[in-house]
Amino acid sequence: MIHFATALHCEAQPLIEYYRMKPSGGVGRARFFEGENARLAVTGVGALAAAIGVTALAQRHTESGALWFNVGICGHKTLELGEALIANRVSSENHPERFFPQPPVTSVWPGCALHSLAQPSAEYVDGLAFDLEAYGFFTAALCSTTLERVNSVKIVSDNAAHPAGERLDKETVSRWISAHVPDIARYAEALQSALPHSETSKTAQAFRTSVEATMRFSATERQQLLDRVRKLDALLDSDAFKSLNELLETHGDAKSLLKSLQDRIDAESLRKTVAGADV
Repeated sequence: MIHFATALHCEAQPLIEYYRMKPSGGVGRARFFEGENARLAVTGVGALAAAIGVTALAQRHTESGALWFNVGICGHKTLELGEALIANRVSSENHPERFFPQPPVTSVWPGCALHSLAQPSAEYVDGLAFDLEAYGFFTAALCSTTLERVNSVKIVSDNAAHPAGERLDKETVSRWISAHVPDIARYAEALQSALPHSETSKTAQAFRTSVEATMRFSATERQQLLDRVRKLDALLDSDAFKSLNELLETHGDAKSLLKSLQDRIDAESLRKTVAGADV
């Protein structure tokens, strides 16, 4: 399953048509669409709206293994209007943390650092793309999945020659995005083939849920938790994994818990390496 998030309906329309999605309700400003292989949230403009819409979609559909795509328009100093790029770094003018997407396959689009602003701007920077939603999208999506499953594909709608502020025609935006939808679909298929169908077992998912309900995590720490739970899920059987719940009684903060999880990963990895050498 692929979960899409766009700010505007004109950005969503080509995806809705390609994946034959139908309206499936909404929450607040967000409007949802669903098909056999894809779901989509039209969230509204801005990082907060994106985070709210993505969170609502994730809470509706909690199965693991879904891919997440933020698709929409962006500004870039030199790229031509209608060209596409994929974010390889996501930052925000309001938050110090950054996200570094780690897809296991190569896309057809150039990678670019993407910086989320609070308001549109005509002040362009070499080698940097600007949008309004990606940071909020990543923050929310990473509450339910791991970094290699989260992507932001942006189509250039303004540049130094055609700066932000010029009126954008909705049909033009849809046409630009429509031109890249087949590549998005092929890239998603490649990701689905390269990634495991399920991120973690039900035991591991229950553990992560309990941890996040007990402790406060920054976005970076939450990603570390997801990565370490996934590694331990591969290293431990169900009974051994359940014993990790004892850590909730002995650790009162995220940092110390994460260290203990990493220590367990290191110990189990060493044990398996030694066992393999003995054989």
